[in-house]
Amino acid sequence: MGLVGWTLAACGGSSSKDAPQDQQSDGAVVDGSRPADKDAMASSEGGGDAADAASNRDSSVADGDASLHDGGGELFKSVSAGGGHTCGITTSDAIVCWGANDYGQSDAPSVGAFKSVSAGSQHTCAIRSDDKVVCWGRNLSGAAPPTPSVSSFKSISAGDVHTCGVRADDLVVCWGTNTEGEAPPGPSASTFKSVSAGGYHSCGIGSDDKIVCWGRNAEGQAPTAPTAVSYKAVSAGFLQTCAVGVDDLVTCWGSALAGTPVADSAKVLDSGGYSGCIVRTDDKVVCWGNNFYGQAPTTASVDTFTSVSVGGNFTCGIRADARVACWGDNTNGQAPPLR
Repeated sequence: MGLVGWTLAACGGSSSKDAPQDQQSDGAVVDGSRPADKDAMASSEGGGDAADAASNRDSSVADGDASLHDGGGELFKSVSAGGGHTCGITTSDAIVCWGANDYGQSDAPSVGAFKSVSAGSQHTCAIRSDDKVVCWGRNLSGAAPPTPSVSSFKSISAGDVHTCGVRADDLVVCWGTNTEGEAPPGPSASTFKSVSAGGYHSCGIGSDDKIVCWGRNAEGQAPTAPTAVSYKAVSAGFLQTCAVGVDDLVTCWGSALAGTPVADSAKVLDSGGYSGCIVRTDDKVVCWGNNFYGQAPTTASVDTFTSVSVGGNFTCGIRADARVACWGDNTNGQAPPLR
C-alpha cells in the first residue's frame, strides 16, 4: 500500500490482503481448535446463500503533492486495506469505503454505528455497535452472508474467500470457502484472544498467548502445532504469517516471497499480499517484502502513524492527525495519498 509520506508523508491490519490482489489483512495492535464454514454461518449466524455472481503505479506517492489528492478530509479511527478496496471507520463511527466495487465490496452501510471493519479480497465485514457482524460484497461460498449474525462478536477478520471472528464467548468461528481447511465447521474447542484470516489459512492467538494456525500450509504459513513461545499479535497474509512477540519483535513464517521482516520493535503489525508493515515504537511506518508498486518502502515514513493495514498491492494507515494516507497500486482508487 502506498504511503503519502515516504517521499511526502507515509501513507499508511487478513485478511489476508491478496496476493497481488486477492488478499487483505488488518493491522494487529500489539498492546487453535478449529473455527465454522458457510453452512454453520447460515444456520447459526443467520447467513444465506453463496451469491457469486494492468497494473498502475501511483506516481503521486513518489513525487506528488498530497494536497492535490486531498479527499473529504474525514477523520478516522481505523482503516482496513483489502484486495482492491479500502474501508475505514470515521470518528463518528460511520463506515466509509473506496476503491474497487465490482462485487459491492465498497457499498458500506449508509446508516448505523460500527466498532470495527475488515476488508477482504472482494468482500467486507464489520461489527456493529450491537456487536453483530454484517458483511457485504462477494458472497462466494458464504464468505459474506447477507444477513447479520445471530451471535455477538468481539473481533472480525475477512480473508481471501473466508471470514473468521472471535465471538463474545471467546470461541473462534469461521465461514466461507474451506477448500484448504481455512474455515472448518463448528466453533473452536478452545478460547482465543484474536484471529486473522489470510489467503487460504487462518491463525489465532489462544488464551495462553500461543499461536495456532489451520488451513493451507504448503509454504509453511500455517503449522498446526501451537507455537512454543508467546505472542501479542498475529497477522495472516497471503502465503505468509507474521507475529509480534512479547519482546515486541516481529517473526514471520511461510513463503520467502514475502521478504524478511525488519528488526525494529513494533506497536502495530499487518501482513498482506507479499509484504508486511509495522508501526514502530517511534510511530513511524516501515515495511518489507514485494515493493513493485511502492506498497512496501523499506525506509521509515516521515509522518507518524497510529495504525497500518496492508492490502493486495497497496498499504494504508492512519496518521497521528487521524487522516488516512495510502501508497502503492491505486488502479481502482483504493490508495489515495491522502483522504
